Amino acid sequence: MTELEARAYHHIFDEPDSDHVVLTWPRTIPIRQGDRGWADMARIESRLPELAKTPTLLLYAMQDSVFGKPYADRLKQLLPHAEGPFPIEGADHFMQDDRGPEVARAIVSFLRRSVGSKAQPTEVSPGKLPQPRAEEWKLAFVAADPDELAALRADPLLVEQELDVRPEVAEALEPAVGFRAGRIYWRSAHGYLYAIELADFGRGRPSMATVYGLWPRWEPRPSEEEIDSDLFDFCLWVAAIAPGIDTSDVSLVAQYAGLPRGLDRPE
Repeated sequence: MTELEARAYHHIFDEPDSDHVVLTWPRTIPIRQGDRGWADMARIESRLPELAKTPTLLLYAMQDSVFGKPYADRLKQLLPHAEGPFPIEGADHFMQDDRGPEVARAIVSFLRRSVGSKAQPTEVSPGKLPQPRAEEWKLAFVAADPDELAALRADPLLVEQELDVRPEVAEALEPAVGFRAGRIYWRSAHGYLYAIELADFGRGRPSMATVYGLWPRWEPRPSEEEIDSDLFDFCLWVAAIAPGIDTSDVSLVAQYAGLPRGLDRPE
């Protein structure tokens, strides 16, 4: 790897605190049952049969210090129709960097051989289809099922790091959600799970707020139009409970932001 290529990896860890990520992330690699991340990998493995009709190529790095040939052989057992596993000599864990041209040639050859000009557009799975918006929807907090949460990933969508500079908003949120610090959930008009998380910095009111969308861990997130619509509903709810914010102003800001007319809500 050249110095310039290495810089592409290192530039996102310029801050000293970023070293914590570098030091702790490898600990999540599941080597044996009970390790952090084991349950996630087991969940992925359970879905591998869904690839039974999908052309698959298995490559592995001969000098991989994390996942070597035993893991490639395990994948072959789970995906018997796959080509390979084929070794990439002189490569460690990041074989795309160590032997990029060789990896690229193997992939291109595989695609030409297995797909070629016969490729057809992939059918969109039902999970990716836009969900209809419920009529007469109102924000209502719900108790999230722990089993459901275990299969979801939290995507931060809105972050207000200085919530307490608007004390009237912070003080309105606290009784509305029932706490000064914590997390609570609701389902949007499209049926997606969201959460608002408040943080208390000891100033007598919530000091920070983050809104998360919770999506299936291994699936694409909903369309931007649906997310915008759901967040617009949330902003209208905040305007309704917080003094000093007019719902018509929220709608006007949405209009200036170029959000679709479909986001209009009845007064």
